[in-house]
Order: sequence, then C-alpha cells, then structure tokens
Amino acid sequence: MTAADELADAVLSNWQINDHVTTSLVKILPAAIWPEKIPGYPQKTVRMLSAHLHNIRCRWIKHFAKKWELEVPALVDHHNISQKDLVTALNRSSRAMLTLLKAGLHNENKLPGYSLSAVHFAHYMIAHEAHHRGQLIMAARQLGHEIPVKVTDRLWQWSSINTR
Repeated sequence: MTAADELADAVLSNWQINDHVTTSLVKILPAAIWPEKIPGYPQKTVRMLSAHLHNIRCRWIKHFAKKWELEVPALVDHHNISQKDLVTALNRSSRAMLTLLKAGLHNENKLPGYSLSAVHFAHYMIAHEAHHRGQLIMAARQLGHEIPVKVTDRLWQWSSINTR
C-alpha cells in the first residue's frame, strides 16, 4: 500500500468516525429539547442546528456535483424534521460525502472548484461538525438536560470507535 493510499484510508476512516459521532449525538439528544430555542440564539432551535449538519453537507456536495457526477441528497426541512428522519438523512449525506472524498483523494487530492486539498476539505467538514456538536451539548445543558459524561466522552474518544 502506498503512502497516498494510507492517507486516503485514514481520511475516509476519520470521516466515518466523525459521522458516527454526529449521528450518535443526534440520536441521544433528549426529545424534549428538539423544538426548543437555543439559549443566546433566539431564531434557532436544537432541531434547526441539528438539521444544519445534514444540509451543509448537501450544499457542499451540490457545489462539487457541478463538475463531477455525484448524487446530491435532498435538503431537509429544518423546521419540521424528526430526529429519526434526520438520522436517516445524515446516513445518506455521509455516504455521499464519503463518495466525494474518495473521488477527491483519488484525483491527486484535489476537488473541483476548491483551492485547497481534499484532505483539507475533510478536516474542515469534521471541524465544522465538531463545533456544532459542542453547541448542541451546551444547548442541552442550558435547557436543563445534562447529557451523561459517559456519552459525551465517547464523542471525543475516537480511538474506541470502529467503523469498519
């Protein structure tokens, strides 16, 4: 296996772990806070922020689909989506993102219409989702629903997550 193949495998594995962590968090958010406004953000609800994770994936995939033949998952209605339906949508957008990343990594680490590398883009997306996961955890706490430390620790202990 070449160094480029090892790098591609690592990047794709990291995306899969990131998706697993994001989806796991969405699944365990207390249903009671799903429609609640996020403290400090009166126009955004927990549902809207959670749906944003899927929708931003789709918008990026659509951006790259202009030059590559990629199937673009549908956006979700951030005002009405259920947690269960969002998990299904996240699974779709994760698979599409994986296809996009594989294509970029096997295209000399380049994505069409993106000035930085495919590896950079993967890290950008993972950082973006980590940021919003932190916001969701904080919102749950502020709304009086502590997420158990056992659960939140798992969000950061990636070495214990196997996606293969």
